[in-house]
Amino acid sequence: MPALNTQSHLEKPAARAAAGRFCVLVTSSDRARDIFEIVFQNAETIWRDCDWPRYVGFTSKHPDMYGFTALAAKRPSPTTSNMC
Repeated sequence: MPALNTQSHLEKPAARAAAGRFCVLVTSSDRARDIFEIVFQNAETIWRDCDWPRYVGFTSKHPDMYGFTALAAKRPSPTTSNMC
């Protein structure tokens, strides 16, 4: 009978199975896009073991960046002018 090596051996398949059910979602505004770029430009290094899909939400359409799929709001929010 094969012996189980470590608990981490058991966690990896569960993490992969969770990838279809969970994601990383970062919300921002267009005015804070420069902050997003500074903070998340190293996302591939920081989260190299995380296989969850990554999304970033902005006020308007932007290209995908740093391993994140960019999403845009359907329409401007009345509170958009109050966001930093």
